[in-house]
Amino acid sequence: MKRLLLITACLTLLLSGCDKETTYPSNLLATWQPQEHSFLVTLTRDYSFVSLFGNPWKGEVRVNGNLVDFSDNRFIIDNSLGDKRLYGKSINFTFYSNAVAIVQNEKSYVLTSGFSVDLAKGTFTAKGTATSKTESIEVDVSLSAPTVSIKKGVEYPIVDAMFFTKAPIQKITFTSNGKIRGSLMDIDVCTDFTGSYSTNGETLNLSYNVFTKNVSYSYTYEVKDNHLVLTRPIDYSTYDIYATIPKEIIASLRYQISMAQLPNE
Repeated sequence: MKRLLLITACLTLLLSGCDKETTYPSNLLATWQPQEHSFLVTLTRDYSFVSLFGNPWKGEVRVNGNLVDFSDNRFIIDNSLGDKRLYGKSINFTFYSNAVAIVQNEKSYVLTSGFSVDLAKGTFTAKGTATSKTESIEVDVSLSAPTVSIKKGVEYPIVDAMFFTKAPIQKITFTSNGKIRGSLMDIDVCTDFTGSYSTNGETLNLSYNVFTKNVSYSYTYEVKDNHLVLTRPIDYSTYDIYATIPKEIIASLRYQISMAQLPNE
């Protein structure tokens, strides 16, 4: 009798183990879209540097003698074309080696002289006549990027304006069966992808295919107030925007993506 009870108990355990399925965090099961990408740096000493990205440049922009509100400006590098731009709602500037393209009120002009762009120092000045095929404007610009001071041991976020190189995902959906799907930028082409994911505590593992290449990343993740934040350590690169900070004073370097939850599709 005891032997029969023991066999029955073992069979019950085996069957219950077979019925157990992998479950996934319910707060992940949604479609997410990146909102901001940042490098999180922690330094071994106090340091100040010119911050081209993230914060508005300061100064004045005048067109035909009139002050233009450019307080919402932001510096970016267009991933597909490599263009360097200062843009705002009222006026945009695109920098080339021998000219500055200007867009205001949906009209385009070109300034070919009287300007100076020094990204190492974070300055842009211009004074002269910008022309289009049918008209011209007089511009007078004096702008400078803000200087940021980072304290030793305090993690500081540097907004990444070239995020396609580190996290090309444009949209990602997590399903209840461990699958993911979405879209991403491959250089200058937007393409769909599929893959899988798994979680282990606060770690989120992603694996997906881009054309014939499989890509895998592991992130620390947090879901809060309909936002998904992914963070992972990265190696120092002279091509990234934090590279004005010497490598030898960086104690910690992480990449962070903040995503917003989209309505059910």
